[in-house]
Amino acid sequence: MTVRRVLIGTDPTGKSVVVDDGPTPRAHDFKHTPGSSYSIVWETPAEPTAAVRPSRSDTRN
Repeated sequence: MTVRRVLIGTDPTGKSVVVDDGPTPRAHDFKHTPGSSYSIVWETPAEPTAAVRPSRSDTRN
């Protein structure tokens, strides 16, 4: 099964434009389970997981 992904963005004037149109970049058909497929349609990069705690002087009013 092929899943189609269309990405829309904007040009410098603010007009909507098609950025990408085609199959998802990561897809897998399960050969042992006919008819079952897996596709990643949208993915965001991981954010840093380290929490920044405010210093004591930042939390006092």
